[in-house]
Amino acid sequence: MRRASHLVAVVVKSTVPVGTGARVRAALDERGLTHVGYASNPEFTAEGRAVDDFLHPDRVVIGTEDTAAAAWLADLYKPLDAPVELMDVASAEMVKLASNALLATRITFINEIATVCETTGADITRVSRAIGLDHRLGPHFLKAGLGYGGSCFPKAPGRCAPWSATPATPSNC
Repeated sequence: MRRASHLVAVVVKSTVPVGTGARVRAALDERGLTHVGYASNPEFTAEGRAVDDFLHPDRVVIGTEDTAAAAWLADLYKPLDAPVELMDVASAEMVKLASNALLATRITFINEIATVCETTGADITRVSRAIGLDHRLGPHFLKAGLGYGGSCFPKAPGRCAPWSATPATPSNC
């Protein structure tokens, strides 16, 4: 990487705690790799839908302070015809965590409503359908069931827990 004549960048697609990119950037700099770009490019794929979700994304999130890496990644995604959201690294890391936390919240919420429906005799299927017809809320992730799973999705709520107790700093996110 030290003698590369082309753009060299580390691009992280994984779900990581906020501040990971800053630590990777610092590690690169400490090793004399200041010319190596860094970007956070989180993926938003549902379990069992990875290829389809990659080829037809709702949005592409690119977090970087490196303009060359940003341009290269945006160009890479052009054929997918999806909105590209350019931002700083910490914001890109947060988008992924916050998206997962919101999905987990919706699933947990409708499961709690299902419990109330069982107690009161209400029909959760009709209740969730009517809630989902509200244009502000939409129908997604409003089906009562066993909960949620996957490789990284269940970790999101735990990664957000420290924010509720203390102001967020790189050391506790």
